[in-house]
Amino acid sequence: MESIADRKGVALAWLRACLAVDEERLLELTHEDCAFFLIGDLPGSGWKTREEWLAGWRDVVPVLPRPLEITVGAVTAEGDRVAVEAETRGTTADGKTYNNQYHFFFRVQDGKVREFKEYFDTLHVFDTFAIETVRGAGGGRQSNLREIAETYTRA
Repeated sequence: MESIADRKGVALAWLRACLAVDEERLLELTHEDCAFFLIGDLPGSGWKTREEWLAGWRDVVPVLPRPLEITVGAVTAEGDRVAVEAETRGTTADGKTYNNQYHFFFRVQDGKVREFKEYFDTLHVFDTFAIETVRGAGGGRQSNLREIAETYTRA
């Protein structure tokens, strides 16, 4: 049985593989049925299969700053869930500063990521990167919720 530390380790290894552009390692760490969610209503936003997410990732990687630094803040886990706070810093090839803040949500089972949600400043991404995955026609906003514990309504 995996420990909380094991699950945290998988999530952080997955982020390191993303930063290193190590697709082979990403595939090793990602379940084939993994569900991906990216916040917002950009063309790359919403729920994606592993293959759809990888296609978008391959599209974005060439325009990311080099070097790109990711600073990991708090890493919190309970059960199969791992939450990671992070921040990126870098300068794009055309001189724009890319400094985004993230919250990553992972569900890790059997040593692989089964669900991944990425929350970040989509306006900053839109202002920084002029690629189809960011600037094309959006597909509309989708709910990030797969489970609902409660609903509150303000009268």
